[in-house]
Amino acid sequence: MVFGLLKPSAFLSVANLKSTATVAGISIAGTSIAGVGFAWLRLRSGSLLAPVLAHIATNSFSIVTAWAVLH
Repeated sequence: MVFGLLKPSAFLSVANLKSTATVAGISIAGTSIAGVGFAWLRLRSGSLLAPVLAHIATNSFSIVTAWAVLH
C-alpha cells in the first residue's frame, strides 16, 4: 500500500493542479485496493505465487487492452 503513496509523483507534470490531485487520488485509491486484494490473496492461498500470477494477469490485460485500443 505504500506504493500507492508514491504514485502522485508521476502526475506532477500535468498543468492543471486540480486534475493532478484527482488523478493522483484515483491512482492512490486503485493501487491501495489492489494492494489489499493481493495481500488477501497471499494470506488466503498461503503462497506468494498466487498474487504474483494475479499481478501478471492484470498487467498483461492492461497491455493487451491498450494495444487493442491504439490499433
